[in-house]
Amino acid sequence: MRIVSQGTAIAAALFFSVLAARADDGALIDRWYSALLVADRTELSDLLADDVR
Repeated sequence: MRIVSQGTAIAAALFFSVLAARADDGALIDRWYSALLVADRTELSDLLADDVR
């Protein structure tokens, strides 16, 4: 019984880590889209610098 609950806990942790990664991707895409809409050269250069790292 304990093994099942540990497996469930591990599955839940993996699920939430995937959700967090997807949220980070969404935030990055939103930043790119916003910068492109206003053609903010400073923001675009910051994004490119972040991508290099």
